[in-house]
Amino acid sequence: RTKARIAGSALCRPAPPPPPRGEGGEKDNLGTDRTKGSEGGEKEKDEKDKPAVTVAYHVETDSPFYALPKVVSCELDSSSGGGGKRKPSTISSGGKASLSEVTQDTNLSDPNTLLITFNPRAAGQYPCRLLVSGAGQAAADLRCFTLDATVTKPAVETVLEFKAPARQAIVQQIPLVNRQGGVDWSLSCQLTGSKCFKGPKSFKVGAATAEGPTKVGYPLTFTAPWPKGDDTKETDSPEEGLLVMKNGKTGAEFRYKLLGDSEAPLAQEHVVKRCNARESVEIVLKVPNFVGNAAGSRKGAKDVTKVVEVETDLSMVSGPPTMSLEGESGGDYVLKALPQMGGNYTGSVTFKHPGSGEYLWFTLELQVDSPLHEQAIELTATVRTVVSMAIELVNPLDEAIDFEVAMAGDGLLGDPKFTLAPKASGAYELFYSPLIAKKHTGSLAFLNDRVGEFWYKLELLGEAAPPVRLKPVACAVGTKVSIPVPVENPLGKELLMECIVSNPTNFGLGEVSGSNKEVVLPPYGALVLSLDYAPSSLGQVESTTLSLRHPDLGALEFEASGKGELPGVMPEVTPEAMIAEPTSSMITFRNPFKQPMTVDIKLSSERGQSDRTFTLLMRKCDQLVMGPLSTLQIPVSFNPTSIVEKRATLEVRGASVAAGPKALNWVFPLRGLVNAPPHHKALKIAAKAKTSLRQVLEFPLRDLDGMGGKPETFSIEIDVPQNMRKIVDSSLMINPVQATISEPGEPLKYQFSFEPMRPFSTSLKLYVVRSSGGRWPFEIRLDATEPDCDDAITVEAPLKQTGAVTFKLVNRSESYAPFQAFFSSDSALTLAVTPPSGLLAPASKGGTPLTVSYSPKEYGARARGRLVVLTEETQWSFDVFGTKPRDRVPTGKSTIDTKQSARLSTQKSKGSPSKRGGGGF
Repeated sequence: RTKARIAGSALCRPAPPPPPRGEGGEKDNLGTDRTKGSEGGEKEKDEKDKPAVTVAYHVETDSPFYALPKVVSCELDSSSGGGGKRKPSTISSGGKASLSEVTQDTNLSDPNTLLITFNPRAAGQYPCRLLVSGAGQAAADLRCFTLDATVTKPAVETVLEFKAPARQAIVQQIPLVNRQGGVDWSLSCQLTGSKCFKGPKSFKVGAATAEGPTKVGYPLTFTAPWPKGDDTKETDSPEEGLLVMKNGKTGAEFRYKLLGDSEAPLAQEHVVKRCNARESVEIVLKVPNFVGNAAGSRKGAKDVTKVVEVETDLSMVSGPPTMSLEGESGGDYVLKALPQMGGNYTGSVTFKHPGSGEYLWFTLELQVDSPLHEQAIELTATVRTVVSMAIELVNPLDEAIDFEVAMAGDGLLGDPKFTLAPKASGAYELFYSPLIAKKHTGSLAFLNDRVGEFWYKLELLGEAAPPVRLKPVACAVGTKVSIPVPVENPLGKELLMECIVSNPTNFGLGEVSGSNKEVVLPPYGALVLSLDYAPSSLGQVESTTLSLRHPDLGALEFEASGKGELPGVMPEVTPEAMIAEPTSSMITFRNPFKQPMTVDIKLSSERGQSDRTFTLLMRKCDQLVMGPLSTLQIPVSFNPTSIVEKRATLEVRGASVAAGPKALNWVFPLRGLVNAPPHHKALKIAAKAKTSLRQVLEFPLRDLDGMGGKPETFSIEIDVPQNMRKIVDSSLMINPVQATISEPGEPLKYQFSFEPMRPFSTSLKLYVVRSSGGRWPFEIRLDATEPDCDDAITVEAPLKQTGAVTFKLVNRSESYAPFQAFFSSDSALTLAVTPPSGLLAPASKGGTPLTVSYSPKEYGARARGRLVVLTEETQWSFDVFGTKPRDRVPTGKSTIDTKQSARLSTQKSKGSPSKRGGGGF
């Protein structure tokens, strides 16, 4: 905020004209009447003694960055005119407006003062024009002021930190942005401090364009000096510098504090050399003169001797221990390498100056090829068979040699090490067992650090194995037979084998129509596949090739063949129905021939059986024409009227060109299973887990018929859900009490022994089966409730500490069982058990230890919880109590003597009586 004091200046309007000469008398050059000099002088003196007149001026501006009051007060000088009348007021001319800073001592209410508030938004030029117009007596007084403010940015110092390997230069682009249009920046740049920093002394940034501000980068280079070691007396501090950029037009100044630090130098060069084992090769390293010629090098380094020491960590290379560096270019250092074995070797070669501690190093990579092979050997073997070969080696040394054996090639097997005694010879045995039929090249190498590498080239040929011939089979047309196919996996990983059947018409895996399938072979495992054969001709041999393929195992091929025979009795069909509730079943018949066939279908029941028990649900049963290899669905209705076994026979008689004059007759035996209606109520058996319950249940057989007064024995079948079979088998035992009855109304009786070892609930189906046919279903509900607690565990722990109790638990059976250990949901959170899961060992293995811990966090009642250990068959439960140790009263001997001394007792006995009377103390 700046105040502008407006001093008097010339009015824009002229002064009033003088009166005529005749009236006022003679006047002098100043307009004063000489005749009335004394009187006029007195009047002017009175006018001057009068107070000044204050006039309001209006202020206007054309810039939004300047804030000014709209009205300002100014004082005008007063003077009187002739005739005793007052002259117009005027502002004294010759004054000049001035600017001054507003301070705490400035009186902002002074007249002739204009307060200007300037609010720039950014650095730059801010021109402004002020128009001050008078009012009243100064209505013709107009004044125009021009203000030009220059705003610069405050000088902010920025710190730039550099870190680079010694003798390496890095460049940092310092971003500069010019947002002013039409104004180019010319920056003068001054670098002081460390000589490690370099940059241009002047820099230009173009003006902003219509597309946006101009952005450029000032390149500042830092060349890292050699890091200062312990042998110097200087402190290990970074290099410091200062970069100052000044903008001549805007007055802006940019300051950058520069800090540079050095790291260990990078390798001068990575040298790669390729050579053969047991052959000498030279490696030339071009070493520059790095002592004392780098930026920031140690003071006085140019005066030291230019002899450097040479070190390397590669045992197979050798060279001079020192090297002299002459001139700026340095020199060439020659290394000799003599590798004994093939492979890739990496290391380094370091040149170090002993006086200054500076060093320069190279990384060296030797790509050593194996020497020429000693001999080329051919090995040929059939796939999945083994051949062996012995290679003779001789040791000419007086000490034993241990060789490492390296084999390259599929199917090669042998010992990884081979030892030769001093002055002795030996034979190394190599085995070749290919899995895939192919021809490729391999190698066998013997490696030793002292004698080097010896290797043999192997020409390997794996020949395809002949297909495995499976035993021929014979089968009646219209049926199928399974041929077992054993397959082994010699690899240690799971294989997904692709199975291809060349004759899918007559052969298939699982399904006759399947041609391509996939089977999984476990690692080092075996699998027996089932190849199904369904003949399509009579008397003719039909064959196929089964191929199992995998990229890692190759192809396994099997040949199978079969012959078709005349049809006969087909597998038995067993429809099932409830009494007085008919059901229908479908019998699938397939034309086995590749030619059409005409068939006749006939259904016949056993003697003494109603013809309506089995009914053929077909409108046309004769002269049915079936296409080649087509399928016919034959519907048969089963409607039993009594609970007794029902039997019938379905015959399919056919004629085909493929069979010639031979008669074709397929016989399907039908055995109907009759079920009684389900029992109206489920039988319930409930017991607490880890207790024993023996209960006899009665099973009445409704709608029983056909006994004829003779005793008949019944059997039972149990249907348990798959996921509950193991626990039910281990906890439930059923023994017959009365399984033979003579009268239909007499019930069967069975004793159920229920001894659950863990809580569970399930339902199972019990079927009473009649040997002559018929079944009665019953639903039995098994409920095992929570058992009583097996034991109680008490754990003691002080506050904010952990106490633990460990015990062992054994499995009931002589096997390991997976278990889970946990606390019930209503248990205290300060109780925990480990491990929460694992395998429970049997008693013969000592059991499995479990640890219960208690970690109290606050005072209060003792913690309580229910620990549950659960396996698939058994549950253990424990009540766990967490308590704190009982506080005990100290029982130590007192160290304070409460007895009075003899002297004190004597003094008290001789003392004067109390003032209150009545005796002594």
